[in-house]
Order: sequence, then structure tokens, then C-alpha cells
Amino acid sequence: MKVQYKWDFKDFFLSDEDFLDSFERLKKEIVEFKEDYEKFSIEEKLSKYYALSLLGERLISYSELHSDLDLKNETYLSYKNEVYTEKTKIDNIKGNINEEILKIELSLEEYMKNNPKAKPFYMHFYEVFRLKEHTINNNVILNESLLIQRVNSL
Repeated sequence: MKVQYKWDFKDFFLSDEDFLDSFERLKKEIVEFKEDYEKFSIEEKLSKYYALSLLGERLISYSELHSDLDLKNETYLSYKNEVYTEKTKIDNIKGNINEEILKIELSLEEYMKNNPKAKPFYMHFYEVFRLKEHTINNNVILNESLLIQRVNSL
């Protein structure tokens, strides 16, 4: 393929080594987050979740685009599959956070008023609260959410 038609991957990572270092950091941070999960407030959990998710998306983009350039290159296909495995772990963390949000008995407005650190995550809370009133059992929403996340990651 002509160079002019190739992506500049330096917008994602400077090199494969940088990509691999970031991937190892992501795996380590997921494990540490899960180990210390109960120590954090919902807002701290959301902050950590979004940071992990953003890094995961960068890793996915890098590995997918590289894989698409050369479908015979098993290295990038392998990277892509490994990153998706970690992304699933991140999605499970989101499901756990959403379960906690569903247990909040205050209205969204009251919760935001009492928890100013939650304001940057208003839309996340809003989406969970919005679905809460339409379910008989809050676990239905979680299972559906996790199913949708898994389907979207395929």
C-alpha cells in the first residue's frame, strides 16, 4: 500500500513499544482498580472507569487500524483480540458502577445537590436514572446493559 494512503499512528502511540507499554499499564490498572474497588466513592470509580475506557479506546483504535492495513499480519490481529478482552473487563466495571447507581434512593437532582463531585458525570447518572424507573427489577437493566456492551464489542 502506498505510504500516502496509510494512517499516521503517532497520533495514538509513538511506536509499537509505546502501545505495548500502555497495554501493560492498562492491564495492571484494571487489576489494581478491581482490588481496591470498594475503597472508592462512586464518583472516583467513574473517574477511573472513564480514564481506563479512554485508554482502552486508543489501544483498540491503534490495533484495529494496524490490523486493517494488513489482514495477514497476525501480530496486530492478536493485539486487537487481547485489547478487546481487557475492554470487556472495563465494561464489567461499568456494570458494577451502574448497579451502585441504581441503588441510590435519592432523585437525580437531590443526589447531584448533595454530591457536587458527581456533576462531571451527570449524563452517566442521568442515563442510569432514566432507565431505573422503567424496570421492575434493577438487575434487568444491568444484564441488558452488559449484553449490549458485549455485543457492541464484537
